[in-house]
Amino acid sequence: MEGSDMKKEREAFFNALIEAKKKFRKPVFNKSVGYGKTSFKYADLSEIMDCIEKPLLDNNILISQPVMTVASNLHVRLSIQHLGGYLQEFYSSMSIEGLSMQQIGAQITYLKRYMLASYFGLVADEDNDAKEIENIPLNESRTISEENALELATAIEGMNGVRAQLFRMYKIDDIRNFPKDKFESTMLWIKKIKEKNGGAQ
Repeated sequence: MEGSDMKKEREAFFNALIEAKKKFRKPVFNKSVGYGKTSFKYADLSEIMDCIEKPLLDNNILISQPVMTVASNLHVRLSIQHLGGYLQEFYSSMSIEGLSMQQIGAQITYLKRYMLASYFGLVADEDNDAKEIENIPLNESRTISEENALELATAIEGMNGVRAQLFRMYKIDDIRNFPKDKFESTMLWIKKIKEKNGGAQ
């Protein structure tokens, strides 16, 4: 059973969070990214922090996002603590095997941004999924063939960081659902990674 002190701390935290959220402003989509014919706008990490940090601090809520790497895995923690003592923590992890330092830095920023937007209920990027679906004929396949799926799976075998990045980027959970218009550019990208690392993964 929850103790009375813990209950009071939790209630104080959520009351403060509600007051803070009333002061959040809507993020501005200040960046854009494109992959082939697909492009969208989004709010970067700095913009998201600018939307939420002052209202949170004004209501005695502190957030932090420490980063830790263990072996080939990256871990980001989101800590939200109220001055009254109540603490919430959430974790997100991904493999960074095969990624360069620049790519790892980009993934850290992505995870931090994603966790903040998800927890605080912010719309941090442009939703263009419906627009893309409208422009695709009903009888046209959007995904790669079985042959290409096997080729891609073979190419990224042992490259867990690259695999995780591709699955997250294109919002898929099966290699057979990989978008066919991204296949050739992705294969070239994988080839460059392997050449940079001497072909060893």
